[in-house]
Amino acid sequence: MPEDLFKLYFEYTGRNETPIVYHRWALTGITAALCGRRVWVPFGHKKIYPILYIIFVDSPASRKTTAINTYAKPLLMSTGYPYIGADRTSKEQWWVDLQDGHKHGQHDSDVDPDEDAWASLSSEPKECMLLCGEMADFMSGAQAEDFAMNLGNMWDAPSPFYEIRTRNVQSVLIHEPTVSLLGATTPSQLTRIFGTNAIASGFFSRILFIKSPRRRPKTRPSKKDPALHKKITTALKKIYSTKGEVHIAPEAQSLLDNIYHHEMHIPDMRLDYYYARREEQLYRICIVVGLLLHQIPLIDVRVVQTANTMLYMSELMMPNALGEYGSARSSDTSQIILDAAYRYQGIGISQAALYKQVSTYVDSKAQFTSLIKKLIAGGKLQHSQNKGEIVLFPNQEFFTGWPKEMIDFSLLHPEENPYDAGLLTKTDGVPNGN
Repeated sequence: MPEDLFKLYFEYTGRNETPIVYHRWALTGITAALCGRRVWVPFGHKKIYPILYIIFVDSPASRKTTAINTYAKPLLMSTGYPYIGADRTSKEQWWVDLQDGHKHGQHDSDVDPDEDAWASLSSEPKECMLLCGEMADFMSGAQAEDFAMNLGNMWDAPSPFYEIRTRNVQSVLIHEPTVSLLGATTPSQLTRIFGTNAIASGFFSRILFIKSPRRRPKTRPSKKDPALHKKITTALKKIYSTKGEVHIAPEAQSLLDNIYHHEMHIPDMRLDYYYARREEQLYRICIVVGLLLHQIPLIDVRVVQTANTMLYMSELMMPNALGEYGSARSSDTSQIILDAAYRYQGIGISQAALYKQVSTYVDSKAQFTSLIKKLIAGGKLQHSQNKGEIVLFPNQEFFTGWPKEMIDFSLLHPEENPYDAGLLTKTDGVPNGN
């Protein structure tokens, strides 16, 4: 029986403070890059490739970057995958690097001009894995909006070429650009990186914003196990060499169709455009999950259930991940209040205690009270009375009426259980919560 590479990866990462959900999606992200355009599922007149844009959004020191830089990136490099993007670059240089098929650590002086010219015209897709432990370092400033627009177009796997013409640089012609993204940032940085208008762009609707519902206890990280490293590297190398159409079992296809037609709702208008692309996101994740569970290009019912449960868990947290993104000038302060309240998910915190925690960030108690009222009116916070005190909870309203065959939390790690994390209650009606 093939090894479950999720479980093997959790064993490989060992004892550490990084939330398990970041490890799961980091492995999913680097595996998607290893797939590139080598595996696909047919979808109407086109092919769906497992191109994923994943961004961890959490408060500072939440160990989200550790999942990328300490665990996922070294493992990806150990497979021999060479197309890792620069940590920081201009969008123009990145276009040229992608066109020329530059590899990790390669400089212009290392490349023979004739060989470089041949590479730019070759028939192989131009791949790049963007591993951005700090998204603000890779993409920010005046160029971020154009950069995001380019990436939004590339998510759709344009073929055969993606052409860029500008006044300042010569035309760039990229053959079948295949770009994967695994990044991390904070809710406050989202506005600084992308500005306030990106939510209406195609780029944002293509991103999987991932936020962990819980922290792990403080601990000293365990040492790397060389045997486990070799075992998982060997398995990922096999995935890297896999080519061809992914087989979808008839029962799995039926389940995918039922999920697509099943009504669901994310009560946050910022995610309306994301929802329109959910079906394709699910297919892409299924391709990757199938390879991680079976090490062959196969989508069966277990794969669909696992992928849909992963996606649903991320959707539960997406409004929290976006925080106050797209709001008014007080959004940074509101985000600080939400972050503080979120530490008490499931148990609540009194308004008086919350004020003590954030008082240094507000101009006055009146401003704090005004922001609390705004967050409650906007559906970001819930409140109740307890012994005469106002108790605040982060609001987690979400459609939860999934039929039991579509969602199964037992397929995830126990630390990902949304009931234990306070995201759902037993009255929410989602099956397999125990």
